Amino acid sequence: METTISFTPTWSAIAPLMTTWTPPSYCSREILVDCYGTTSGSASEQVSSTCQYVERDHTCGSDGVATRASECFPYRPDPSTAIVYSPALHCPTGWTTYARTLDPAGSSTAICCPSDYSADSYYQSCSKEVSYTSRNTVAYSCATDGSVVPSTLSYEDFPEYTIVWAQQIRLALTSVPTSSSNTARITPADEPTASSTNPAGSPEGDSSISTNSYRPKSGLSTGAIVGIVAGVLALLALVGAGLFLWRRKQQREAAPLLNPRWNDDSGSLPEFVGGNGTGNGIVNGQAQMSQTGLFQPQPELRGPRR
Repeated sequence: METTISFTPTWSAIAPLMTTWTPPSYCSREILVDCYGTTSGSASEQVSSTCQYVERDHTCGSDGVATRASECFPYRPDPSTAIVYSPALHCPTGWTTYARTLDPAGSSTAICCPSDYSADSYYQSCSKEVSYTSRNTVAYSCATDGSVVPSTLSYEDFPEYTIVWAQQIRLALTSVPTSSSNTARITPADEPTASSTNPAGSPEGDSSISTNSYRPKSGLSTGAIVGIVAGVLALLALVGAGLFLWRRKQQREAAPLLNPRWNDDSGSLPEFVGGNGTGNGIVNGQAQMSQTGLFQPQPELRGPRR
């Protein structure tokens, strides 16, 4: 199924990526981020309610603030922008190709997401649903000294933390312009669902895809096709009905009369019917049916008396 998404990216290829690159193991940790400079965790494993969402590929700074780590991406790019490699052949280890895009300029790009994530339709991100085991799940947060501490998320206390985010990695299979304003055609392996508005716990800073730009593949819409088919069927039905009525009329006009000799003239009555229209009488010397329905011999045909 093809989906057309309009967006206005500024793509600048970082470097070639022709071999498989392996990120550091800590990049897969899911950390509470965007905590507005407040403490997002502590040694007591209490999670601050001021954190906005959960995302991977982050590190904790000495000020206790989580930031996206450039070390989690090949060639350590600025992770706040679109991450595109050209030419490129392979997603990093632990990542998989989720979809391909093709823009009007002819640039073909593969979207890489972590293997258990899917490409988000509304943001230049990958996402997955948080799995609450026994209504709890483990995430990480930054302590005030910059250390990373595990935290327990309770579904009752933090129901808004239902999505984990990750930055997309794009592989340019053909040439990528340094900057463009394109309409890309994305063919996903499994189209994710998302709210048309900014969902709770979403990385607004990564939003670069218009939320109101979803539209079906160019061409006739499903409603238009259904209307055309219905019109054609109705026309065929009218033509068939007209042919049926015309044939019936022709058959009636060509059908013979039951007795073409029968008319109101008594002189042209059929045989065995008398001139008075009854069953008595002789026509052409033949005995006729009487009103009783029996053949009666006529007097002139009887023999002489003795």
